[in-house]
Amino acid sequence: MKAHLLEYLLGEIKFVILKGKSFTCLTTAKLIFLDVKNYIAPGFDYVKFIRAYEVEQQRFYWGYEWFQNFQQLDEPTLPPHEVFYSSLKKENISQEAYALCQTVWKEKNWTSMRDHLEYYINLDLEPFLQAVEKLFNANKELGLDSFKSSLTLPGLTLHLMFSDLPPGVYFSLINQSNSDLHHQLIKKNVCGGLSVVFHREHQADVMYIRHREFGENAKLCKKIPGYDANSLYLGALKRAMPTGYFIRYQSEKGFKPSICHRTGLLAMQWLEQVAADKQVQIQHKYIGGEVRIGPRQLPVDGYCAESKTVFQFHDCWYHGHHCAYNTDKKTNQIKKGPGNREAADL
Repeated sequence: MKAHLLEYLLGEIKFVILKGKSFTCLTTAKLIFLDVKNYIAPGFDYVKFIRAYEVEQQRFYWGYEWFQNFQQLDEPTLPPHEVFYSSLKKENISQEAYALCQTVWKEKNWTSMRDHLEYYINLDLEPFLQAVEKLFNANKELGLDSFKSSLTLPGLTLHLMFSDLPPGVYFSLINQSNSDLHHQLIKKNVCGGLSVVFHREHQADVMYIRHREFGENAKLCKKIPGYDANSLYLGALKRAMPTGYFIRYQSEKGFKPSICHRTGLLAMQWLEQVAADKQVQIQHKYIGGEVRIGPRQLPVDGYCAESKTVFQFHDCWYHGHHCAYNTDKKTNQIKKGPGNREAADL
């Protein structure tokens, strides 16, 4: 019944994203519903959310378990303090909070609990809207649309990271030829160190260093330095993030370095150099994807939309490009055999 009513009021539900038992996104023909919890840190509740954005207004109080029917809204006086008890929280509101309810009742000249409920609902919504507006404006200053760029806070962070990357910096994905590098294999090969190192007892000015070996000539322990290995995390964060193509070292190949997408790397470097020299933007496989042109929709290595120019990378090894290494050669000197290409005409 509720689902049919929702569809009647908002239109047919077009798209739903579920995360566990909660909705991350729900789209109808007219509206998009998002969960603000996905845009704040884990463990934040409503009160912490509005306080984080320095919203002065705070939510009001209501006797949830006391309210059983609509006739109670016509009661002309504030109910007693005990009706505000919550069995869910196993506590009641404070005497100060109840006194505030009484004060507001008199100041607002309320005539029934209906006025109290309306005030409670407004205070439950207005601070939330103010906090959401501040959240939106904070991300807007960073060039992000909070509710269009991503559905979650990690997604906004990812957008921000990619928007601030220096020219030529990119992240490599795992291609089909390296499909064995799945998540579980990478996780399995991550080695962690000891968090605590146990050793024999040491005491400064009491114990001796290597007493058994040197006897009376052993040196007295003067100090015991301690090192926190967790500090290495801060040192690692200062370093540049690993970007570009990954290199594999496999035991079955004698631990010789194997570069993923070697030809693609050379093509990308050449296209980026051409773009820098000509002061133009070239779209290619790693920036915007390869453009397809012509009736046959053939992919090209690079394309400049402004000048409508196609850039093709002819590597010496695979395309037979004329350069100093191929001077006076009519064929590309590639050995024939399994897994090797035939000699290509220059």
